[in-house]
Amino acid sequence: MDKLGYRMVIEWSDADQVYIARVPAFPGLSAHGNTVEEAAREGFLAAEGILEVMAEDGDPLPPEDIASAHSA
Repeated sequence: MDKLGYRMVIEWSDADQVYIARVPAFPGLSAHGNTVEEAAREGFLAAEGILEVMAEDGDPLPPEDIASAHSA
């Protein structure tokens, strides 16, 4: 998996009985999985797809909201 510069939130849904992954920078993006890892993978793929479409359409990308883990 490449780096995704956007925060992802993964929560358990009692109603759906799956983990739901959301990327707050992309309202409406949600993906699910039976495990945290599966939900994260699906969320990452969904975010990548949104980024590709936005780039193709020339739409401005939201600012990344994850800082580098390394200090300068």
